[in-house]
Amino acid sequence: YSSHADTGLVGMFVLKPQGSGWEVEYANPVMNAGASGAGLKDWKLIRVAPDIWGFINIHSDSHYIQSFSKYVLMTP
Repeated sequence: YSSHADTGLVGMFVLKPQGSGWEVEYANPVMNAGASGAGLKDWKLIRVAPDIWGFINIHSDSHYIQSFSKYVLMTP
């Protein structure tokens, strides 16, 4: 049962071509991102550097009289 204070969970997996299949280059299946026990949705894939790609999202939440938003950037 999720309360408002519970973070959401997200995971990121990066695959790379290997022969005729795929190989896991990076995997982190348990990262905090979200609120009320729900992970963030609708991630955008962006180029962070010439050879690095990542996912970005915006997390917004309110607690009592305070509201905030922040970017969440995930890269391998």
